[in-house]
Amino acid sequence: MRHARGGPRSLPCPRPDRFPRAPDGRGRPARLPRERRHDRAQPEGPALAPRAARAHRARRGPRAAPGDLRSVRERAAGSHGRGRAARRGRAARAGYDCIKIHGELSGEAYEALLEEASLAGLPVVGHAPRNLPMERLLELRGQVEISHAEEYLYTYFDRRTVGVSTEAIERVAKATAEAGIAVTPNLVAYRLIVRQIEDLERELARPEMAWVAPPGARSWKPDLNRYKRAFEPSDAAPLGERYSVLERLTKAMQAAGVRLLAGSDAMNPVAIPGFSLHDELELLCAAGLTPYQALRAATFNAGEFLQSGAGRLAAGAPADLVLLAENPFESIGRARAIEGVLVRGRWLSKEELAQRMKTLAADYAREEAFMSRFTPAGFEEALAHLRAARSEDPKAFLFRPEGIESLALLFGLIGNHSAARAVAELATLEFPERWTTWTRLAEACLALEDEPAAAAAYQHAHELHPSDPHLARVLEALAAKSR
Repeated sequence: MRHARGGPRSLPCPRPDRFPRAPDGRGRPARLPRERRHDRAQPEGPALAPRAARAHRARRGPRAAPGDLRSVRERAAGSHGRGRAARRGRAARAGYDCIKIHGELSGEAYEALLEEASLAGLPVVGHAPRNLPMERLLELRGQVEISHAEEYLYTYFDRRTVGVSTEAIERVAKATAEAGIAVTPNLVAYRLIVRQIEDLERELARPEMAWVAPPGARSWKPDLNRYKRAFEPSDAAPLGERYSVLERLTKAMQAAGVRLLAGSDAMNPVAIPGFSLHDELELLCAAGLTPYQALRAATFNAGEFLQSGAGRLAAGAPADLVLLAENPFESIGRARAIEGVLVRGRWLSKEELAQRMKTLAADYAREEAFMSRFTPAGFEEALAHLRAARSEDPKAFLFRPEGIESLALLFGLIGNHSAARAVAELATLEFPERWTTWTRLAEACLALEDEPAAAAAYQHAHELHPSDPHLARVLEALAAKSR
């Protein structure tokens, strides 16, 4: 999901055998975006991929990427005289479903964003602007979901001088309920930060790591792990105390009637897709929710929030079901005892799921020989391994297309855009038929301010995938800029 950023970064593919409907911030019932699905043709029909919503990244300043929304203030200043229908038309053509907040925004900019998003028919979800008080966010009632209970620490509790009292917790929980704002507590993300600070090697040794794609797993190791670099072991205890506040707040929100949603920040360091959602359900119960309430957050509440009809057993509802061997209302851990999954009406037995998981782990293990050889500085050693392997066997498997594309993204995230470009160029040579490889190359070229090369790569991606409105918008923006 794309983020709306206005300041410095803050701290922090679902699997078919897990709850596939847990949201990570997507609109509100009155005006919720349509769900999307992976519709690329497959031998057995549509791909078994998660439904998702596309959130816009509203960035300010001269480094905004071509095709992004203009800055909030520019949008507000130029809004007079334009019709609501025109705004909604632009939003629909762009293909966005919502705007996700991530970072600081001035009060003026935040209010302008809410106003413009409302006129465009785009819900605002995500983090709270951490420089603004939570009371103001709740008063405006423009943001429809808060993606982390952690946001209340920075915008509410840290601003108080009398400590964290039960009265203060209940007051803000009640205000959130009255504002009609949904909350995704995401306890697992904060808890895993604490656990990484305590003992990162313990977390990396979890057997579930077999199902983490190598580029992602590599980014979690000590030399790239942002929590390992940002904190000392002595920070774990005070952060653990703050986590207890999140538990109390989550329980109070449930009691106050806040619509809680289950989410886990999957692929945040050591938040393993699928497994982390079950971890979240267990942490919700440890915070004081019943197993029924925790499961409702991951199923019915999510479907109601998305207006998708999911999360319930009823005629006409989406045929997405999980069959369990045991009763999870007796113990939430029993939700892991999965006998099978029905995905869009297609039954996946326990045996088929196990085979898929085995194949996936094997594919990731085969990539490890190549992926383990890159460093933050580059991937020359990995390239040497590629040349040696291909000299022996020209068809030797080294990586999946998704794996090499993820590596390009990772280099971009850590700021090594030259390496990102080199990896993306390799991806286009290995998988020239994939439009996503050309998009990764274009993004790396843009980061290096090589706009002609970026335009050429985006054009190639657009030719391969002409139905993507974002690619068309980016090409239009680059063409306009070159004139």
